[in-house]
Amino acid sequence: MGNFSILIQRYIWLIETIQRAGKISLKNINLKWKRDAFMFDESETDIPKRTFHRHKMDIYNLFGIEIKCNRSDNTYFIDYENSDFKASLTKNLLSCLSLDLALRNKAEALPNVVFEDTPGGMEFLSPLIDALINQNILDIQYSDYNSTDIKNYKFHTYGFKQSTQRWYVIGFIEGKSQTIILALDRIQNIKKSNECFKRNKKVNIRKLFDEVVGINLDDEFDCEEIIIRIYGRQRAYLESLPIHKSQKIIFRGKEYSDYSLKVRPEYEFHRAILGMGEDAEVISPVWVRKNMRRIATEILARYS
Repeated sequence: MGNFSILIQRYIWLIETIQRAGKISLKNINLKWKRDAFMFDESETDIPKRTFHRHKMDIYNLFGIEIKCNRSDNTYFIDYENSDFKASLTKNLLSCLSLDLALRNKAEALPNVVFEDTPGGMEFLSPLIDALINQNILDIQYSDYNSTDIKNYKFHTYGFKQSTQRWYVIGFIEGKSQTIILALDRIQNIKKSNECFKRNKKVNIRKLFDEVVGINLDDEFDCEEIIIRIYGRQRAYLESLPIHKSQKIIFRGKEYSDYSLKVRPEYEFHRAILGMGEDAEVISPVWVRKNMRRIATEILARYS
């Protein structure tokens, strides 16, 4: 059971078991554990208590999910108040891993599950998660989108984010204080070094993206309130899948609705609005509205 991918399966299984139960004793966890034969080898009759508590700690470090014990009846539950479980990063990563686990012993279901293609690089996810937990420094060879040159980084892994079908790893280059974001499909090679880094506990990956749409962290833009107007049926799509977590409705009419967002209006925000075509309009601030008009004029010129 030393295989890291099997450990990830155990973590996902444990999270989902406790989440479904609401609260559950270690005895009942073990009863469920024995029914899922693929979760353990023949030498295991249950989860050793020390192993269970180690899994709890790893789950907190990896997913930000805190499993606590109710001492009055010795049951375990997920402490949502002190967990980052509701963060999109955690939920997206957890969803992918949960789906993989659910389908692992149900191969007959696979032809009926349609996945979106990802550009690649997923083979690096496991060693990156391992480095996140154990704080190993990684030697990463990387080629960005604007160059064919290979760059070599001594990388400190802090977290992950998914955006528009790509996975990204967030961290720091040794000796640098600025956050760096690497696309997994642009990583050429990863080698684990024998060195470890000390995690800066002040860095909060979840809050890092609070003011942006997507993955781009552009400090040239300030966070400000933006009012957008959405027409017709596009409103239902926008409300079921908001552009940003700050999105809120401020006016609902028969033909259109107005929404407020507090974001940095950088590249990915503009592309999100353009993606809704003629059903979306920026109302304010004026400079963002003018910028959208300039982009729309350039698009029109392409088709002239």
